[in-house]
Amino acid sequence: LPLGRFVAATNANALLPDVLGGMPYTPRASHQTLSTAMDVGDPSNLARLLDLYGSPAALSKFVEAVSVSDAETERAMRGLSERTGYVADPHTAVGVAAWERVRRAGESGVVLATAHPAKFPDEVARVLGAPAETPERLARLASLPTLSEDLAPTDVALRDWLLARFA
Repeated sequence: LPLGRFVAATNANALLPDVLGGMPYTPRASHQTLSTAMDVGDPSNLARLLDLYGSPAALSKFVEAVSVSDAETERAMRGLSERTGYVADPHTAVGVAAWERVRRAGESGVVLATAHPAKFPDEVARVLGAPAETPERLARLASLPTLSEDLAPTDVALRDWLLARFA
């Protein structure tokens, strides 16, 4: 895509902004936030990106990283709802808050949403006063039984399981 720039948003677990800002890449304990899927202290994708670009300095030429607090996340959720009627999940709101912070006058952008707000009913209800409506397709999936089997954590166990079912 002919993108002018790429902004990577994260919550208070700000390893990417710290590394791109010159701090050493040191894994750390994660902090619990409103955007729980971003609560990572050692993101595996960061190692891949650093390997791909060769160094944090080279990566920072293509990616601007922004850390967003829970308060900013909540403000973004409320602002989107009030301005547009859109109900954002906390993770999408992190991206919106980051974009709103770094957007330049006259600049437009796209924020990629990765989750449906109905997956976070308690968080959305606390911030917006009511949970997001659950789409019928999501409700149908949630009503299905969970299917799982315990396997030993080995490649042999996985291979044997796959062969037993799909051979």
